[in-house]
Amino acid sequence: MMSKLNKPKRGTPDSLLLDSATKVPADPAEPAPVLMSAVISELEKLCAALTADLTAEFQNSFASFKASIDAIQTTVTSHGHRIDSLEHSADDTGDRVRELEASCVSLAADNKAI
Repeated sequence: MMSKLNKPKRGTPDSLLLDSATKVPADPAEPAPVLMSAVISELEKLCAALTADLTAEFQNSFASFKASIDAIQTTVTSHGHRIDSLEHSADDTGDRVRELEASCVSLAADNKAI
C-alpha cells in the first residue's frame, strides 16, 4: 500500500491503474479505479450514437425544409402561370377596347353625316 505522502492525485493516470497481480484497487480505501480504455470505449460508443442521432435529426430537418421549399416553388410557378394568363387577357382586352374605340369614331362620323 502507498503511504499518504506517496499517494497519487485523483484523476491522474497512476490513480486509475489496478494492481496487475490481484486485479484489485491498489488502495482499498480508494474507490475502484476505472480503466482508461473502458472510458474511451464508452465515449466512442456515445459519440457514435450522438452522431447517428444528429444525422437523423438533420436529415429530418432538411427533408422538412425541402418539402417547404418545394411547396413554395409550386406556388411561385402557379402564380407565374396566373400572371401570364392575366397579361394575355389584358392584352386581348386592350385590343378589343382599341377596336371598339375605332368603331365608335367611325360610327360618330357616320352619325354626324345623318
